[in-house]
Amino acid sequence: MSLPSTYKVFARTYRPQAFSDVIGQEVAVKIFQNALQNNTLSHAIILTGIRGVGKTTSARLLAKTLCCLSPKALIDPCNECVSCKAFNEGKHTDVIEMDAASHTGVDDIRDIIEGVSYAPAFGRYRVYIVDEIHMLSKNAFNAFLKTLEEPPAHAKFIFATTEIEKVPETILSRCLQIQLKPMSSEAVQAHLQLVCNKEKLEFETDSLSLVAAAAQGSMRDALSILEKVASYVRLNKEVITSSLVERILGRPPQEELLSMCEAIKLGETPKAIEIVRGCFQHNVDPKNIAKGLLTTIHAALCRRIGVSDNSPVSPFQDLDVPQLNRLWSIVSKSLQEIVTNPLPEAACEIMLIRLCHVSDLPPLKKIVEDIEKVQSFPSEGGGESTIQAQQSRVASDESEPAASVIRTFDQLLEWVETQKEPHLSFFLKRDLRVHTFFPGRIECSLKDSSQQSLIKELKQLLREKRQENWVFELVQSTIVTSPLTMHEQLQARESEEKQAIIQSDLVQSALTTFKGSTVTVEKANV
Repeated sequence: MSLPSTYKVFARTYRPQAFSDVIGQEVAVKIFQNALQNNTLSHAIILTGIRGVGKTTSARLLAKTLCCLSPKALIDPCNECVSCKAFNEGKHTDVIEMDAASHTGVDDIRDIIEGVSYAPAFGRYRVYIVDEIHMLSKNAFNAFLKTLEEPPAHAKFIFATTEIEKVPETILSRCLQIQLKPMSSEAVQAHLQLVCNKEKLEFETDSLSLVAAAAQGSMRDALSILEKVASYVRLNKEVITSSLVERILGRPPQEELLSMCEAIKLGETPKAIEIVRGCFQHNVDPKNIAKGLLTTIHAALCRRIGVSDNSPVSPFQDLDVPQLNRLWSIVSKSLQEIVTNPLPEAACEIMLIRLCHVSDLPPLKKIVEDIEKVQSFPSEGGGESTIQAQQSRVASDESEPAASVIRTFDQLLEWVETQKEPHLSFFLKRDLRVHTFFPGRIECSLKDSSQQSLIKELKQLLREKRQENWVFELVQSTIVTSPLTMHEQLQARESEEKQAIIQSDLVQSALTTFKGSTVTVEKANV
């Protein structure tokens, strides 16, 4: 009975075997090759970068080249000598690889320190590769210091980490730091096409660009996604299409996303909810819907300000920059809510409701200009009609004072008090927490959530008395992050003033003289 062959995933099958095969890390490769050629390679190197950009691969290639008995031009392993063959088979005794995530203690480092004095068995160097070095304990790092500063001539240390900020400065100062950058989507896509050709997979170019974008600069992530897609299509020899990749990734189809954006722009809330619920039925992740909207808004902003962008035409591109900024802020905040909310699908629907209600609002600057224009006298024209219009305006001003533009919350409170609505004035002072204030629009939260009916009453008052449609947007907040109400601000100021009086030299001198006394500060009734 023959044993089944061991399957190797794409990320291992297509791992580079020489520095010339490394993709997207030209700067790092050039540093390695120049240092190898000039024999000026540091005894300790630390590689850092996001997951899947080649840290472990580069470390192994460097170790393989250092131990190679006849390297090509001193910069690439020959893959033919005894040392290279032993390395490829995982049997090289001079290359010791340790995972710091599972070997975090002093005892593990002590084994390295004791073995570093031994000369290499048949290679040129004895190389120690420590992956995820940031996982070592504090004592383990301290145990490494002396050996890392003055190792034997035949010893080389190569470290890799995704969290360089967790590595102590004492370690970093003893190492040559090399940053491996995230790979460009173009480089990832080109490599995916090469893999597909070798695996005899038929594909559409746009589908691989979706995979490359989803990988976010990580080649390993891209190969893992491609392998998932390949497992889906390989049996029936299907073509890898964009719609297939979107479905496997749990992303909304592009047509559905554009229809949703169009509904948002037109303020058609029921249609937007219907589209998103259809996406949920096909297992689309709510987070991906929010990310898709952010991508669409970003593309519209780029086009609006005249920056070249390869993204498809966005339904939002005819909106103004302030409107697009407003949509971006709402989606960004909603994405955080979707991630943390126990009902992510409901949070996604609430996001769409917010977007539909604000997308058609004009920019705040235009609102202010329109209000000022309505309240100003005619400045142009002539003849009897203009004079009559001015006389009519003066007559109306004598009967009822013209309403000036409300630019601050204090002005809003003063105006409400002139309307003889004490319960609304009390509500504004004691229950409304103002986050941001613009003329005609307030982002706020309530100290008492049962007072929402008073907001409707206030909006009705502004509409009847001033012919203005104000927007009060309720935002989620906590006691820690919420601003204070006007009453709370007044209490805080009074408390600070009282404390300043108590801490004054005069009062402190009196307390020292009359030991055991207490001071009470009361506001005088004038």
